[in-house]
Amino acid sequence: MAEESRRSVADTRNSLADPDYKGEDYTIDPALERGPLTNRRCTDVFCLLVFLVAVGFGGYIGIYALEHGDPTAIMAPMDADGYFCGRDAGYEDYKYLFFADIEYSLWLPWAVCVKECPTIEEPIFYCKSTENVKASADGTCEIKGTDYTSSLFLDRWCLPVYDTLPPDIKSNYDNVIGSLGLDDVQSYVRDIERAANVYLICIVTCLVLIFAYNWMLRCFAEILTWIAIFAVAGGIFAMGWFVKDYGISNYPEGDTTQKWLNIAAYTIWVLLGIYLLMICCSYYSIKISVRVLKTASKIITRNMRMVIVPVIGIVVVTCWIAFSVYFLLWVMSCGEI
Repeated sequence: MAEESRRSVADTRNSLADPDYKGEDYTIDPALERGPLTNRRCTDVFCLLVFLVAVGFGGYIGIYALEHGDPTAIMAPMDADGYFCGRDAGYEDYKYLFFADIEYSLWLPWAVCVKECPTIEEPIFYCKSTENVKASADGTCEIKGTDYTSSLFLDRWCLPVYDTLPPDIKSNYDNVIGSLGLDDVQSYVRDIERAANVYLICIVTCLVLIFAYNWMLRCFAEILTWIAIFAVAGGIFAMGWFVKDYGISNYPEGDTTQKWLNIAAYTIWVLLGIYLLMICCSYYSIKISVRVLKTASKIITRNMRMVIVPVIGIVVVTCWIAFSVYFLLWVMSCGEI
């Protein structure tokens, strides 16, 4: 029995080592030979009914939210007197929120709705009066306290440009904006907007590298495998050499630290020897693995869906999450805000 088992293992290895082996001697279950089982049926009718009811209820909520909600109301900024910029009557042209005085640790009492974000060059701006910030007869206001340049954030808020602030005001900025992380969010949003083409290039490059690496595995799998194995061995040797050289260069002869570093270097080299011994013992297994890699690369080349389907899945999931968040905004915007 043992001899028959050994012969079976040897035959399997020889088959895997044959690049033209197509698995002719492998027995496939007739029920699965042509794909998944075709004899299917619903095994839980009650759960199916619950699922359909949930889908119908979700559809009703979606229709109601589309009829009664307005996501822009959630993001609309509000001035110190409680008026929504760009939404309330008389505020349609004043879409942005600006803080007229940032010398205090609390900015909200100085929040006003403006037409454009003020700057140091143009400290006079059109705004809607509040209790603390009064507009002149022509509808203009002035920055109170220290002048500063502001920039638009998320198309809603005019936030200070950090580099234009004096040192004593920067501490207030760090306390108000930095504690909320809005400055980081602002930089992230701008980076994403400016680097959209870079992301697209990265995605295309990744796909190209996938196909190129797959082709290299198909043609040079054995060479790449042994390069990787010896590269690891070289890295382990270099690590031991670096530890020993560091001890010699930085500590005098006979120093305790140098002795421990030498021991660490020799330990690393012993591990290298064990690693090489394991490689020698696994030589035939590595050869089989190389054949498996070549076969897998051929399968991937002939079935490109294996590469494309996961990418499509990621895109679908991302779109679904974005749709869910957008739908949630519609639901949250229903009623009084």
